[in-house]
Amino acid sequence: KDTKAMLIWGTNPAYSGQPFMCHGHLADAKERGVKFIVVDPRKTPTATTLADIHLQPRPATTAALAAGIMHVIFEEGLHDREFCDNWIHGIDELKEYVKAFTPEKAEEITWVPAKKIVDAARLFASAGTGAFMTGAQGTTHDQNATNNHRGILMIPAICGYIDIPGGVEKPTYPLVEMSGPWAEGPPQFCLREKMNAMKEHRLDLHDFPAWVDKMFEVQTNYLPEYIRQGKVKALLAWGFNMMIWPQTHEYQEAIGSLEFVMAVDYFYRPQTHPFVDLLLPGAMNYERLAPFAVFGRQLFGRTPIKPLGECKEDWQIALEIGARLGSPETFFNGDVEKACNDILGMWNLSYDDLRKNIQKGIVMPAKGPELYKKYKTGHMRMDGKPGFPTPTGKIEAFSTSLEKHGYPALPEYKEPMQTTHEYPLILISGSRLPHITHSKWREDAPWLLELQREPLLTIHPDDAKQRGIEKGDRVVLKTLCGDLRVKAKPTKMVPRGMVAMMHGWAKANVNELIPRKFDPISGFPPYKEVVCSVTKA
Repeated sequence: KDTKAMLIWGTNPAYSGQPFMCHGHLADAKERGVKFIVVDPRKTPTATTLADIHLQPRPATTAALAAGIMHVIFEEGLHDREFCDNWIHGIDELKEYVKAFTPEKAEEITWVPAKKIVDAARLFASAGTGAFMTGAQGTTHDQNATNNHRGILMIPAICGYIDIPGGVEKPTYPLVEMSGPWAEGPPQFCLREKMNAMKEHRLDLHDFPAWVDKMFEVQTNYLPEYIRQGKVKALLAWGFNMMIWPQTHEYQEAIGSLEFVMAVDYFYRPQTHPFVDLLLPGAMNYERLAPFAVFGRQLFGRTPIKPLGECKEDWQIALEIGARLGSPETFFNGDVEKACNDILGMWNLSYDDLRKNIQKGIVMPAKGPELYKKYKTGHMRMDGKPGFPTPTGKIEAFSTSLEKHGYPALPEYKEPMQTTHEYPLILISGSRLPHITHSKWREDAPWLLELQREPLLTIHPDDAKQRGIEKGDRVVLKTLCGDLRVKAKPTKMVPRGMVAMMHGWAKANVNELIPRKFDPISGFPPYKEVVCSVTKA
């Protein structure tokens, strides 16, 4: 309620979003007078209904646009000097770096008019309080993914909008608290110590060392290489869909060569399951006891119905496998409720307590009132010292972690793939639809097929006219990795020079057209920067 300006970058909550940041809540905020800056190449419903300023950058130029906005904020003295000087490590280096990104230079790189960049910077930095939201795809699916995101994060930071009412807030007392047993998690279920002990043996240790430092999850985009090198012999997979990867066929071939592959799923997936040895039926949502639901500080259990046939819930399959591999006590002898109770015991609860409150759930009270500017009081660090949970105790514009591994320490811009005479357009893959969330239902659910029978390639009317393409025409979408035939839909939702293609359709898998060229820091693929051509079929 205290937010005055909202920056929405590379996400479309009108189609999908978390409940507390859904489009309805954002629309209510606009009614209250909140100003919105929406950054998205396409004219999405979020942009058309919320944006006071809509910036439409060239894909994969996020870091340059962020630098351009920061240039204006610094040049016009709109930054929070006290916060920058005391709580941002590398602020002088950041100021020096963004000097080159004048609004005119940023326009040249991003295609966003210089005046709009200036207007957006002034609106956000002058608001007094400001927050932001991004998605997991829009700004991270290119070869400069990490620095794109870092650039965005620095905008509210230099404005001093960190941990203030209406700014970028961090809960004072999260459900998993910051001290005592909360810091390490439940004794039996927490893998922190085991994962740290395994770090030197991780597959991705030398490929993505900065990722390894921060993330417990192994980066799997080099999985075909790891398999061919003999580093992986078997695979256990839950909810596994090979169409998520660029050059899908390489993963199919590699995974199909393993000595053993087990998959757990609701459905048979023809792009995935022919390459596994054992397919187990997973229990659906209403057939599962675990996991219990957590909404803020509210916990909910459920009373599941009996699973059909031989279906078992994911936790039960995992626990039973672990128990049979020689660690029955660690895996609760395959008992799902015991595993849940081990976690709930942190709050002196059991699953029986959740059953008794099945309708309203249980609200766990916080230890105290919500606090702000916690970086001054020691409430942000595990050791209780003032500062942020970083090596320097400050927000790191100049990242000591990235510097340690030989990466650029500042959120630097890197030029994306360049269009050519042969490939004059930029492909944005992974476009979302409001009525489809999972690839399974796209091609075999009759009522969904009534809404849309096949994927569409959206293209600006001017680009379509230049190529003799009309609505419903079959076109050939081609990249350096191959081509596919798909139906075209001219629309002004897509800017000139770009096309957007829906993902997850087995008969027209756009990920086969994406090269395996990854962000060197995070390992993320370039789903949203590939150059392409479109011709009438």
